[in-house]
Amino acid sequence: MKVFKNEKRFGLARIGWVEADGFKFKTPFLIDYTDDKTIVEDIDFGLAPTVLKDLDHRRFEILGSKEERFVVATGLSVLNPRKMVETILELRTSSFKPMYAVALAEPVNLPILIYLGIDIVDNIVPIVKAYRGIYMTEFSEF
Repeated sequence: MKVFKNEKRFGLARIGWVEADGFKFKTPFLIDYTDDKTIVEDIDFGLAPTVLKDLDHRRFEILGSKEERFVVATGLSVLNPRKMVETILELRTSSFKPMYAVALAEPVNLPILIYLGIDIVDNIVPIVKAYRGIYMTEFSEF
């Protein structure tokens, strides 16, 4: 089933352990989409991005993620930085469950995402940019 064990906190950031469906991992955790088997195969992402919640709450309730183990935040990359932070803070403070920010993490923004309380990130953006010939560092893109 699911278990989140909190070890340390600093503001919204936290270090802990998640056990779910045979997976056990320490948070913050990076889901590597180049691996053969990952926990994402069992995650309900829903049919609507998280950002739809502000635009049409009724449709989001119908089409949004019904994941019970994690808070799944999708579509945050389309928001301006201020609104993205507000949305993350709202999601983080409304639930103790581990939060997964889908297709958002880059080397430049990863520290702030962890600081804001994101427990699980993935490497989708760096993979897509690598296919486009873009090299990413913690400071910039080339």
